[in-house]
Amino acid sequence: MNNNSKPLLPHLDVYIPMMKNAAILSAVELGVFQHLHQSHTVAALAQLLKISEKGMRCLLEVLVTAGYVKREGDRYINEPFTTEWFTENSQFDYTPALLWMTEAWKLLEELPQALRKERPSPNLWQRMEKSPEMGKKFSRYMLAYARHCLDDILNLTTIPSNAKRLLDIGGSHGLYSVAFCQKYPQLQATIFDFPESLRETTDLIEKNNLKNKIRTLEGNALTGDWGKSYDVILFFSLIHNHTLEENKILFKKIFDSLNPGGMFIIYDYMSDQAAPDYNAAFNLTLFLEVGTHIFSFKDISNWLDENGFINIQRRDLQPLEKGSLIISQKPV
Repeated sequence: MNNNSKPLLPHLDVYIPMMKNAAILSAVELGVFQHLHQSHTVAALAQLLKISEKGMRCLLEVLVTAGYVKREGDRYINEPFTTEWFTENSQFDYTPALLWMTEAWKLLEELPQALRKERPSPNLWQRMEKSPEMGKKFSRYMLAYARHCLDDILNLTTIPSNAKRLLDIGGSHGLYSVAFCQKYPQLQATIFDFPESLRETTDLIEKNNLKNKIRTLEGNALTGDWGKSYDVILFFSLIHNHTLEENKILFKKIFDSLNPGGMFIIYDYMSDQAAPDYNAAFNLTLFLEVGTHIFSFKDISNWLDENGFINIQRRDLQPLEKGSLIISQKPV
């Protein structure tokens, strides 16, 4: 069956991808990919992971057909793609992304009910407030993604030498603040986010010996007080988590919090950016989790213009699925 044809039995169009995804997510939770950077027999791997040999064989065969694992005689080993992206040996380990998807998978049961509403209740952030482990998984997923995009973001951004104070709204894991403070030693940073998103942030700050340069501040971006007189404000991967009305409120609040000449740096996905199937899937995900959608560059630039920002520039990361930077400035 090729990708451009439908199966003879229509339910297989759902059933086969469903089992493929279930197998991949189960493999991640069980640690299969971490061990299969070296080859193992079914019996050895089953014993190592303390699961049944019969179940392991069934799981591995689905992973073979999915292209994540290959069979070599009576042994199994990761395909190069799997070791490259989903093991501790990889440069950018995306295992936390798949572990987060095990949480997102559970939410899909509620999709029919959610579609009858304007916005989900409870939303994703309210769920995390009640489930600290869920918040940790999401933060680790965002950290993995940030590590992959970090060099591109730093290369496409230049902070003025006279900038002293940076605010990282929704900074969660803290990697962006750490990286900017390391590249620009004159900076002092404040990471502002929900308490459940900051549970592991201080560990990263201390690991990088930046406790005297970076502080965390708990609060809700819409209602909380993060202070004023900042020279740089980061607003990364947040626009798509807020409605049109909420974003307009936040943009005004950010403008008022910047010093004259201050930089406002947005990192997000544009609706004119990725492939249609990705955009459609992401919009449905956002509707289910927080009741929002992706906005266009035109939308965002209009909000910036309405609030008085100038020198608006867009800088795309590559590939486009990695998102875009929008850099603007408060007039002097």
